[in-house]
Amino acid sequence: MGKIEGFRRLGVPLSYCITILFIGLLLAFSKRLTDVNNQDFGVHKARLATRERGSLDNAVATNYTGTGLSRLVDDGEDYTCSPDEPCFNGACCGATGVCGYGNSYTLSRLRFSNCDAHAECGMYAENPGQECPLNVCCSEFGFCGTSSEFCSDTCQSNCESNPQPPPPSGTNGGDILQRVIGYYEGWNARSRCHETKPEDLPVSALTHINFAFAFVDPETYTIVPMDDQTPTSLFADTTNLKLINPGLRVFISVGGWTFSDNDTVTQPLLGEISRDPVKRRQFADQIIDFLVTYGFDGLDLDWEYPGAPDRGGMPDDTANMVLLFASIREAFDRAGRGYELTFTIPASYWYLRWFDMPGLMQYADWTNLMSYDLHGLWDRDNAIGNIVQPHTNLTEIEAAAQLLWRVGIPPDKVALGFGFYGRSFTLEDPDCTEPGCRFSDASRPGVCTGTGGYLAYYEVQDILDDNPDIEVHHDETAAVKYFSWDDDQWISFDDQDTFQQKVDWANEMGMSGALIWASDLDDYRWSAHEGLFGRDIRGNGEASNGATEALAIRQTVDLTVSELHEDCYRLDECVDRDIIGCDSGYTMVGWDRSDCGDHSKPICCKRETAPSTCQWRGGGQDCNGQCHVGEVTLFESKRGGGFESQSGTRKCNRGHKVFCCEDNNFSELASDCRWTGCGGDCDDDEIDVAYATNLHDRCTIMSHGMHYCCRTRIAPFEDCHWVGSGDCADNTCADDEITLRRHSQGGSAWGCNCESMLSSAMAMLKTREQNINRRLGRRKKALCCTPNLDLLAPTSCDEDLCLVDRSFRCGQDPDEDDFSDEDQCDPADCFLDEDDVDRRDIAPTFSIPSLRDLVKR
Repeated sequence: MGKIEGFRRLGVPLSYCITILFIGLLLAFSKRLTDVNNQDFGVHKARLATRERGSLDNAVATNYTGTGLSRLVDDGEDYTCSPDEPCFNGACCGATGVCGYGNSYTLSRLRFSNCDAHAECGMYAENPGQECPLNVCCSEFGFCGTSSEFCSDTCQSNCESNPQPPPPSGTNGGDILQRVIGYYEGWNARSRCHETKPEDLPVSALTHINFAFAFVDPETYTIVPMDDQTPTSLFADTTNLKLINPGLRVFISVGGWTFSDNDTVTQPLLGEISRDPVKRRQFADQIIDFLVTYGFDGLDLDWEYPGAPDRGGMPDDTANMVLLFASIREAFDRAGRGYELTFTIPASYWYLRWFDMPGLMQYADWTNLMSYDLHGLWDRDNAIGNIVQPHTNLTEIEAAAQLLWRVGIPPDKVALGFGFYGRSFTLEDPDCTEPGCRFSDASRPGVCTGTGGYLAYYEVQDILDDNPDIEVHHDETAAVKYFSWDDDQWISFDDQDTFQQKVDWANEMGMSGALIWASDLDDYRWSAHEGLFGRDIRGNGEASNGATEALAIRQTVDLTVSELHEDCYRLDECVDRDIIGCDSGYTMVGWDRSDCGDHSKPICCKRETAPSTCQWRGGGQDCNGQCHVGEVTLFESKRGGGFESQSGTRKCNRGHKVFCCEDNNFSELASDCRWTGCGGDCDDDEIDVAYATNLHDRCTIMSHGMHYCCRTRIAPFEDCHWVGSGDCADNTCADDEITLRRHSQGGSAWGCNCESMLSSAMAMLKTREQNINRRLGRRKKALCCTPNLDLLAPTSCDEDLCLVDRSFRCGQDPDEDDFSDEDQCDPADCFLDEDDVDRRDIAPTFSIPSLRDLVKR
């Protein structure tokens, strides 16, 4: 007290003396404070900065703890502050120039900035004693994490550093290969260099296929294709795989990473729907309609991510998502069809913290852990920094799984993710090729995927096949492989060895499933699938239980219009369509309200021949239902129904509505056809199929109309004729015809309205005539044709191409030319090795049922 008394004699205020003494004490402990906070804040920053689909966001900011990769990394962050430099993480900048929380920071008169801030958890939180999301450790200084810096002896709550999985909820755990979910990227059905149709997937090996992705219409909340290039027929093509494997379950995966991208119309939709009870019920009903229409068995919701501010999330998303799941589960249970509900979750604490896992698991059947993409190009923007790291590191996956154990999620409700691709980089220093070395950019794009920083499994294998001298490194602790090539390229990936390590670990944990992103990224020999399963996989053509015949049916599903009528029926009785549906082997494509009150009459078609899109057409009081271009008429009704309808279920006073379905062959049949201009004729190499007077309302009577011309070997449409006379009430095509065009004039000089006016002019008053004009002016005649599916029949070749010249064409008589003046085919070309078939380098002129089956045989 002597020094303080001395200051008082000098006239210095007591409060100032106490402040000076307090600063001295702070300086005495400044080194300790700085050391501790550098550790705690360093890890915290790594978590906050990891905003991409990345790692657990801790324990990797300073070293590869427990991975066997011991290269140290400087996280590069400065945890000091000043009056001009506030704390990067929003903490209080105290008198010592160090960021932190608590009285030692916030009560000092020399504090610099933001000292009303609250800690994430613990005594200095806004609500003192607040615990961390996912029950992770709350450190001494009020930060959330799972590494030793957080879970030390001074930890405030949830201080278990190595939580173990809770007891399983059932008896299904311990064998993840009992449920293997292959995600199918629908856009690869049109890949320019690795086309993968649904039937190209290893259907006999998978228990589930998740079609990725479908989107949500912003106006109606209906489930729709993710882009205009994805035909709805691809949905049915995928569910038809159950013909090959009757035990297969096919889910629709709604959402995805791009669905929730910033500045998109789709990003706010799931939050918007979840927030409103009416919209939740509407969305659940739309899901049911979609599942029924295309024959799916469940929904996989991929919301990336609720609550996360950098992904458009809102604070109430966490609770509202649980309410959404409750609504979907209630709709599924009401439907009585055994529909299942799953959802994907990240392996990142930053994103997973926004999921109420116990709440969601009340309604979900299981969850799919995306245990890949733990690292990638995005790391350059994080505290982790621009260093190469494996993206499927098992030690980090273990830490991510522990987040689930902390909140009591049973392991048998978790499917572990397997990536059939690698994450790749361009090295900053070609001589530094180990994990932890710096990268300068993403790798060069793959020859087929065309995306920097990402190579499909088949591209990785091509690199290894083309470069046999590459040294592949296997980190057995991290259960990953990696290699460098082309001087400065680097990639980590998985193969049979590392797949099995992860399978063994997941089985030990008691997990019950495996998910693959994505099955279409495998090569055409299914090497990655075989590596995961640890066994050979049969080709689809070798499947048992009559699947060979089913596959043949699948390859000829595009039947004639008359056969389509034979394969569809409308139930005679009025039923609750959510309870009583279609017969086995049939799928519901719509329903007729008829006079059923609250019930309806389901419209069902054989699953393998079901049309992709149907809807009721016609409305108003005087209904004049008429199918549009490319559609066929299946049924008529006074009320109509759903799933889609132009006018709801209001009953027609006169006329009727028609149930129209899109003909799956129309686009292909019409692909080489055109309408001429006014007065134009077909070219010499075209077939004149149909005639119209004035489709574009620019032709005169003297221009002699327009012609529909097709450059095909035979006419794609036959017996084309316009229907609709008088007031055009008879403008509907016959059951075995398709609508090629609609127009008021059709093939005559008079339109529907003009003919009706002439026929009624002598019998009606002028006012009555005007009413008819208004009522009938919308009607159009229909150009009806019989589709000629002979045009789509595959060309077959029974000749041995190794005995004839390469110029030989199927259908040509081989005796026409003895080829004595031409070279015979090279004997080496008579035998195709598997690699040739695998890469589809050949373009045979004959029909091949399944390239994959050729490879497997």
